[in-house]
Amino acid sequence: MSWDGKTRGNLFGHQIFVFALNSLGLGFAYFILLFVALYFFLFVRRSRKSVFYFFHSRLGYSVLSAYWATYINFFKFGQNLIDKFAIMSGGKSKYSTTHKGGEYLDEMTKNGTGGVLMSGHVGNFEVGGQLLERLGGKINVIMQDEDHEKIKKYMESKSEKKSFNIIAIKEDLSHVINIKNALINNEFICVHGDRFIEGAETIELDFLGKKARFPKGPFVIATRFGAPVTFNFVIKTGIRSYQFSATEPKLYKRKLDECMKDYVSKLEEVVRSHPHQWFNHYDFWG
Repeated sequence: MSWDGKTRGNLFGHQIFVFALNSLGLGFAYFILLFVALYFFLFVRRSRKSVFYFFHSRLGYSVLSAYWATYINFFKFGQNLIDKFAIMSGGKSKYSTTHKGGEYLDEMTKNGTGGVLMSGHVGNFEVGGQLLERLGGKINVIMQDEDHEKIKKYMESKSEKKSFNIIAIKEDLSHVINIKNALINNEFICVHGDRFIEGAETIELDFLGKKARFPKGPFVIATRFGAPVTFNFVIKTGIRSYQFSATEPKLYKRKLDECMKDYVSKLEEVVRSHPHQWFNHYDFWG
């Protein structure tokens, strides 16, 4: 079963966290999250089942450990949402960030090449979009246009101006032209490679010991235009701290299979190191 293209949650839930964060601070917002995560653990069976399978069958956790890890995964997912809002609404200075491989992105910016920043649903790459503004180059984030509009509008109304541009994936393929133009202008393109919606073209690769389907589209983007590609992840390392990592840029001109294999290998490495921060809450292995 593929991802349905929608982010879990509702407008009222977001409003609760925004109120708690603005009125009572980050600590109290995290406290409320303990109960919200418990609700999701108890009553959102589909997500619980998928995450439990990940920990139990793919990573080898015992039954009890896998259930506990599932709850922690939901809690950390909520933390990432809260942190995203806190940073987007002007609290970026309260967070610290370390960089591993950040010099690669600095060099891409200095040389004016732009490039493709490939990530996954590990950690908090939306926070990374805010942190990347230090590069100075224009950043474009590729997103599915299937999310809840009320939530997006509400979050935008409570946030400062975005430091990145959004290119929405459209059925008429107009996004391809926007992506091509951005790369021609030596801008950065950010895209995830570990989710697809039904009907998308996929390729099966080994991931954590079993075949899984990965979307072909993001890798076509990465290999078609001859731009340098680097794999990037933003991992939460503390209450107010993150680590941004980047691999050395590589050209994959027309080398689709090589790009996908390199990406999946890096994704598996990061997921194994930070399993509680992989937020694909659906039946990833089908």
